[in-house]
Parts: sequence; C-alpha cells; structure tokens
Amino acid sequence: MSSYEDMYFFEHRILPYYFYTYQSSFVIALLEDGNFIFQLMDGLFEEDDDEYDDDHTVFYTEEDFSCGLVYSKYDINVIMIEYPSPERELLCYSTFLFFDIGFERPLFITVESTLHSEQQIPFICSWIPDSNGDFLHIVYHTCTMNNKKNFFDALAIYKKEFHL
Repeated sequence: MSSYEDMYFFEHRILPYYFYTYQSSFVIALLEDGNFIFQLMDGLFEEDDDEYDDDHTVFYTEEDFSCGLVYSKYDINVIMIEYPSPERELLCYSTFLFFDIGFERPLFITVESTLHSEQQIPFICSWIPDSNGDFLHIVYHTCTMNNKKNFFDALAIYKKEFHL
C-alpha cells in the first residue's frame, strides 16, 4: 500500500496538518472509527503496483494500526495512534495527540525511530505549526519502547510547553 516515503510523509506532514487544521472534526473521526487512520492513508496513497521500487515498498493492513483515547482528565485529552513497527529510521512507533476541549492547547507528539550505532533508538519529538504553514520538528530526548512510560514523558512535555 505505501512506500517508506509515503509513510514518513503521512506520519510527519499529513497527520499533523489534519490534527491542527481540522481539530475536533479530526479527533471525532479518529474516535468514532478505529480504522480511520488506515483508511485515510489507504485513500491518500492508492498506488499502481509498478510505481515503487521493491526496495522501498512496505505494505500495511488495518491490523497494523490502532488508535484510541488513552487519557482524559483536567481538560487534557490524549489520543494515541500506534503504527507498524518502523522499518527504517525516522518512522514513528506511535503518536500522542494532546488537546483540550476548545483546542487552545493542541500538541502533536511522536515517538520516532532513529539510528544510532546501527541500532534503532526511539526519541520523543513534537511537530508544531510554524508561521510559514509548515511544521517545526522538535526533538526532546530518547525514550523507551514502553508506551505507558512514553505517555508520561509526553504528558510532562505537554504540561511544560503550556505551563500547566
């Protein structure tokens, strides 16, 4: 269904764009349909089988993605999206979408794979809209492969970013 480049573009450009632009409509779609992420990607990247070089083609299915509300307290809501295990560096393990009811404090946080000494090391990062209509990529620190620990790290980043 998708190449590495498509997956990177989807995780780091399309999803932040949809999150920051469509806000509550996007969040509602995620929460109402557990396959929305896959369907969105599948619809955007329908391909001709001959289009991609075999070295760059990775195929995904609905079962490779999951999405759900993981936190909702004190006007902080968090949706976690899990992706297929990254085949290469810079792809994501997961995304945490932080938002309040009025979308005054949205934040798109990713857990991304980075290569270090030929090992994949996860990092917590965020993607924030800039004044040019693009996204600023902020790398915070290395993290673990534990979703619960990564959530609490991301929550601490969110609280610090918005002085909560």
